[in-house]
Amino acid sequence: MKNLRPTKLLRPLAVQLGITCCAVMLPASASAANFYSGAHCVAVSGTPVYIDGMIQNASTTSELRVNCPVITDGIRGLEKAGVRVFDYSAASNVHCTLTSRSSAARPYSAPRIESSGRGGPQSLNSVGVNGGGAGYRTYFNCVIPRKAPTEEPSGIEAYFALEPL
Repeated sequence: MKNLRPTKLLRPLAVQLGITCCAVMLPASASAANFYSGAHCVAVSGTPVYIDGMIQNASTTSELRVNCPVITDGIRGLEKAGVRVFDYSAASNVHCTLTSRSSAARPYSAPRIESSGRGGPQSLNSVGVNGGGAGYRTYFNCVIPRKAPTEEPSGIEAYFALEPL
């Protein structure tokens, strides 16, 4: 058997320990992603149609207003959020606003996000909201346009929120 010097045996171990220590000590940005089906959205006005996990507006006479709840730990707000919509309306766009509010304080709202016209599936990305804390409720407030008699109904397929850990 060949005689190995201690440095040849210890070098791989030292390299592995160094990699492990560095990996543990490096700062990391972590987020918890929460994904929801459009069927979690609740109608505020109008008559929704729930189909295949989506919420749709099949009305030819009125828009559908919905609130889509986001569950958070209520401490740090949200980094980012978004809604996946189907927009088939030639008359108007699907639009949403991410809001965090409590009964005792003014709401925090991100800028409104809007589909870019008729064209089927679209992803609408919102910045997060800084508001939050005990007693806050966070949700997307969305308006889904009415459909023309010859159009498919527009709707919300899914939505998500990224919460810092």
